[in-house]
Amino acid sequence: MLEKYGLEPAKVFYYFEEISNIPRGSGNTKAVSDYCVKFANDRGLYVRQDELNNVVIKKPATKGYEHKPAVIIQGHLDMVAEKDSDSNHDFMKDPIEIIVDGDFITANKTTLGADDGIAVAMALALVDDSTINHPELELIFTSDEETGMFGAMALDMSDINGKYMLNLDSEDDGVITVGCAGGKSANVKFNMESAEVAGVIYQIDISGLKGGHSGAEIHNERANANILLGRILKYINDRIAIRISSINGGAKDNVITKESKGIFVLHGHEEVEEKMSRLKSIFDEAVEIVKNEFIISDKDIKISLSDGEYGIFYGASRKMTDNILAFMNVVPFGPQYRVPNMNGLVETSLNMGILKTEKGIVEISMSVRSSVKSRKELIVEKIETLAKLTGGEFSSDVGYPEWAYKADSPLQKLLCKIHKEKFEQELKVEIIHAGLECGYILEKKPELDVVSFGPQMYDIHTTDERVSISSIAKLYEFVKAVLEEIE
Repeated sequence: MLEKYGLEPAKVFYYFEEISNIPRGSGNTKAVSDYCVKFANDRGLYVRQDELNNVVIKKPATKGYEHKPAVIIQGHLDMVAEKDSDSNHDFMKDPIEIIVDGDFITANKTTLGADDGIAVAMALALVDDSTINHPELELIFTSDEETGMFGAMALDMSDINGKYMLNLDSEDDGVITVGCAGGKSANVKFNMESAEVAGVIYQIDISGLKGGHSGAEIHNERANANILLGRILKYINDRIAIRISSINGGAKDNVITKESKGIFVLHGHEEVEEKMSRLKSIFDEAVEIVKNEFIISDKDIKISLSDGEYGIFYGASRKMTDNILAFMNVVPFGPQYRVPNMNGLVETSLNMGILKTEKGIVEISMSVRSSVKSRKELIVEKIETLAKLTGGEFSSDVGYPEWAYKADSPLQKLLCKIHKEKFEQELKVEIIHAGLECGYILEKKPELDVVSFGPQMYDIHTTDERVSISSIAKLYEFVKAVLEEIE
C-alpha cells in the first residue's frame, strides 16, 4: 500500500508496513518476533530469540570497519493497542490500516504503532542496506515495553559486544535524550472499618482538569483531582464531622487524575438542617481556595456538591476518616526536586493516580519517579512512614531503573557534531522525566554509551498518533552517518 506513494527511504516504509500487518499489541508479540527471526535466518545472520519474544540479530562489520566497536540499535516490538469507540478493529487479528496524509502517516481510528515500529523497521532496513559502511551491528528488539518493560527487564546481554547503543524510542526531531527517570509504584490500603451511619449523604464531583502523563506533564504543576478531593474533604471534616463512604478517581498511577468523586455522610440526628447549611458554606470556601490556586494551570475546574438525602448509610469510622484524609493531605505530590542548571527539569516527583474504594477498603496508588535512585527510595520511604502513622497497609513494586546522565559521553559529542555538519542545526540534548528501557540495559551493561532519539511523532498512545515522513528520512540519513563515522 505504501509503495504506491514512493516514500523514501523505501525499505524503512516497506518494513514498517510489513510489521504493521502483524498484530503486535503488548502481550501479543510472538508473531512479530518470529518475523524478525525469519528476517535474520533468510540472510544467514546470527539470531537469538528468548521465551519473552526478545530478539537479538547480529550483522558483521563491512570491510574496513572490522576494528571499530560494535553498535547496538535498540527498540521495542510491541505497541499500545487503542481504538476509537466506533472502530471494529480487532488487535488480535487485524492489520493496522495506514493512512498517508501529507507529510504524515497515521492510522484509521487506531493507534499507528510508530512507537516503536519505526525503530524496528529502521533497524531492519539498515541491515538490508548494502550501500553503507558500518561496524558490527547488534539489533535488540524487546517485548512488552509499553506495559512494564518486561522484555528489557529479562533480557540476556551475555552475548552483546557493543560499546555504543542507539535507542530509537524518542519522539522529537532534533533532540537526543541522554538520561531518564527511574520509577516505582507505591500502594497504600486502608480498612475503613465501616458501619451503618445515620445522617445525610453527599457526593462531591471534580472534573474539568487538564491531567496528563505524570512523566511528561508533572513539571506544569497541574491539579490532580484525587489530591483536590482529599483537600476538600479534609477542609470540611476539620470544621464539621463527616464519615467517608467512598472515594474514587483515576485508572493509572502514572496519569495525573482528571476526575474524581467522593461520597460522605454528614452524620447525626440533631441539628441536621443547621449542619447542612454550614456544610454548604464550608464547601464553597474550600472550592474557592483550590480554584484560586490553579487559576492558571487548570482554569476550567468544576467541583460540585450534590443535594443531601437523610437515611442510614455505610461510612468509615471517625478514626479512619481522619486517618485517610490526613494521609491524602500530607503525602507529597508533584515535583519534589529539580535538576540544577537544567532549566527547571524535574528530577524527582510523585503522582497520586488512583483512588479506589471496594468492599470497605480504600486503595491509593502512586507513581514515584526520579533520575536519582536514592531520592526515589526516599520518597517511597516517606509514603511508607506516613502509611504506618495513619493506619494504612503499604506495598510497592520493584520498579524500573533510572538512566544516569554521562557528561563525558563520546557518543553524545559525535551525534551533536554530525547533526550540525549534516543539517546545519544544533541538536538539543535532554534528560527526560519519563522512563526508557535504557535503564534496564545499562544495569546489565553499565559501560555502554547510550543515546535515544527518533523521528517527529505526535499524540503517541492515542488514535491521533502520527509520524512525520520527512523526519523519518532525516533520521535514516543521520543514523547512517553516525554508523560510518563512529570510532
